[in-house]
Parts: sequence; structure tokens; C-alpha cells
Amino acid sequence: MAQVKKAIVRDAIMRAAFDLFSQKDYAATSLVEIAHTAGVSPASLYVYFPSKFKILWAVLRQWLVEEMNALEKEIQKITDPTGKLEHVLYGLWEKIPAANSNLAANFVHGIATSPPDDAECRNTVLYLEDRLNDLLQHCIPADRRAMFGQNTEFSRFVILTFDGLIVTSRFRCSEHQIDDLVRIACMMVLGPSGEAGALVHSQEMPPVTTRQLAPRMVQAYRR
Repeated sequence: MAQVKKAIVRDAIMRAAFDLFSQKDYAATSLVEIAHTAGVSPASLYVYFPSKFKILWAVLRQWLVEEMNALEKEIQKITDPTGKLEHVLYGLWEKIPAANSNLAANFVHGIATSPPDDAECRNTVLYLEDRLNDLLQHCIPADRRAMFGQNTEFSRFVILTFDGLIVTSRFRCSEHQIDDLVRIACMMVLGPSGEAGALVHSQEMPPVTTRQLAPRMVQAYRR
């Protein structure tokens, strides 16, 4: 007879997995450990999740939903387009990974090790991309929004940088590096009008072309 799933048990498993994945990496966390922390048997765990990987993506999806909801509320209080864009970029590139560095690292690990046809991985990344694209639309002035439209390429660039910063933070990642990346990204999106905005940690920079921005982006990333 099939066991009846209970929301309270699933929530306990999710909380336990969140705590453990926040403390250490995916490989170091066992299903037995998750079950013990949740107060259920390992056999009962499989009633709710067929594998540890499925638990990981359920945890990551919930984490990203909560973080993106909080980020959206924060930028609603900002009226300046440059300030909005800065806040989104600092939020994704600095604040969110710093608040839970192990879970952020597990996000990168999950993407790197998921098979190409893994639905949970794909849906979670697409969710992040779509949510980020919606937030960025609110950061871009109307006169430049038409240039981006519903194109998600810049959102993908932001996510790729998010992943890269998580990886490099394990070895080296300075505040100055993120400042440079945010400043250059704002210039790419907002153009000359954005360069005069109140960038949080920047100094004035002369106008540059897209061709000149590319090597600066690489240099800032490697610093």
C-alpha cells in the first residue's frame, strides 16, 4: 500500500536538507544524515524524494524564490534606474552568495553535475533567468528598454558572472573586483547617461566603446 505523503514531513526534510547543504557541500551530505536531522527514516525519505539530487534542487529552487522575492521588494523602494540596477547586481553577485556561501557553491555544483535532460536543474535555472530578466526590465529606462526588449542575453551574462564569482570566491574575490564588474555592467546597459549615475563604489570613468569594455570586463574578473 502506497504511503500517504504529508506536507509536514516534506517540510521537515526540506528544512533539514537546507541546514545541511548550508553547512557543507553536496557530496559531504548523506541521505541518512538528512533523514536523521528531519526525524524520519531513510526509507520514508524516498517516499518524498527519489534521490539526494532531487532534494538539492528542491532546496535550491525554494532558496532562489525567497531571495529573488526579497530582492524585488528592495528595488521597489529605489527610483533611480542606476541605483536599481546596482542593487540587483550587488544583490546577486555579492549579497546572496555571501549570505549562504555553501548553498551558492552547491548551486554551481548542481549545474555542473546535472545531466543535460535533468528537469529540476533546467527549470530552476530558467526560473532564475526569467525572474532576473523581469527585474532588469524595471532597471532599464524606457529609452533604452527597446534595445533589450525581452532578450535574456544580459540576464544570462549576469547569471554566468554569478556562477563565476561563486567559484572564484573560494580562492580569491575582492570587493574591488565586484565593484568594477558592477560599474562596467551598468555602463553596458545604461550607456552614457548611466555613467553619470550615483554608482556606489566607483570613480568617474570616460566614455568607452563596447570593444573597449570587453578586455576591462576580463581584467576586472581576473583581479
